[in-house]
Amino acid sequence: MLQLLIHIFTYGFDLFILLKFLQNILKNRRENIPVIFFYGTGVLMEIILFLNEYLMVFVPDRPAKYITNIVSFLTTFLLTLFFSSSLISKIFTTLSFQLLVVVGEYIFTMLMYLVQPEIFQHVTLNTPMNLGSKVILFFLTLIVSMIFGKSFRDIHKGYQLLIFTTPAASIIIMLFTPLVNIINGNDHAFYLSIYICLSALNVVNYILLNYTHHQTAELFRLRHMEQLADYQQEKYMQL
Repeated sequence: MLQLLIHIFTYGFDLFILLKFLQNILKNRRENIPVIFFYGTGVLMEIILFLNEYLMVFVPDRPAKYITNIVSFLTTFLLTLFFSSSLISKIFTTLSFQLLVVVGEYIFTMLMYLVQPEIFQHVTLNTPMNLGSKVILFFLTLIVSMIFGKSFRDIHKGYQLLIFTTPAASIIIMLFTPLVNIINGNDHAFYLSIYICLSALNVVNYILLNYTHHQTAELFRLRHMEQLADYQQEKYMQL
């Protein structure tokens, strides 16, 4: 039961990263499509990926890798259709995300090999490695969003730096968490919960910072309107 919940959380975290990446890069979502349908389609895509992962167990490695890449590309591209952007932008965004997924897995594996090489002598720890690579993926998508994203251009630099602090701190803690204790059977749930909580913290921190930014921007807009109204009233009184 615990493994199933962790699996669901991992796919949920992956969906969060994908949707935020699409919103940051493509920005303008089609207004004629209900929000619940948009997020529902995202959940459906993750279910398809979950079923694909389960079914590929019965397929040889090389064909399974090709099929998984094709399914992942198609599900990501389908979600880009909800945005009002050019076809080239949608294909670029889809390919970028697929590339970032591969790079994220590679980077976290290499970092883990440098910090804790002993864990690779045992059975592969799928859950910690998956969550760690997702945090790396989240960090990379934020970098790409800052460079190419339309919505990030309006965000103050201070908020952008704050968004990066949580993924960076999470990666460091994950790398130095003694996963060898999981292999030895010591406090298995405790060390897995560290990875889960750090991943969840990235989601919560991003949402809170994004909400704070929008509230602050709205407050400045209202103050500007008040100043403009006061100026117009003063000019009227002078006339």
